[in-house]
Amino acid sequence: MTAVVIAGVATVSVWRVRAARQPRPGDTVSLRDGRVTFRMPQGWRRVTCPDGTSGCVFLRTPRGADDAIAVFVVTPRPYAFGADVAAVDVVFANDPATSPGGRSFIVDGAPFARVRVDAVTTPPAQPATTVVTGHLHNGDTVSITCTETAEPNLVRAGCELVIGSLHIQQ
Repeated sequence: MTAVVIAGVATVSVWRVRAARQPRPGDTVSLRDGRVTFRMPQGWRRVTCPDGTSGCVFLRTPRGADDAIAVFVVTPRPYAFGADVAAVDVVFANDPATSPGGRSFIVDGAPFARVRVDAVTTPPAQPATTVVTGHLHNGDTVSITCTETAEPNLVRAGCELVIGSLHIQQ
């Protein structure tokens, strides 16, 4: 009987710790004058982009600086024939829609694609990452990158919250 009680208390304790670590919706973040909005995980820190534009934000976990969710809204530069070929190749190489295992979905009429890449230990080491890319009707691209370094479960849950609360004003 004592063993059952101890096991029950241990199970409840583990559940409470895990439940407390699941992020809850916090403040609404608005990018590009409200064209792209989402909820950031409660208790996470918001760090604006170095250039101070309204097109990106970094979200950091409450306890660390290594884990991050980066959200960008980018207006592509006009493509000049014969120029920037390498840059265009990199964009398409990182597009979840063209990656194996990528999944497509729609947010407020805008097509998005998502892929999860597992961590790699061979040089160069890469953390597990979830990448989401969407293309808006005005030509802008929305990119969400969730990098899992120190607290992968917390970042994964925060990433789901951001993706699930994404709203596009077209």
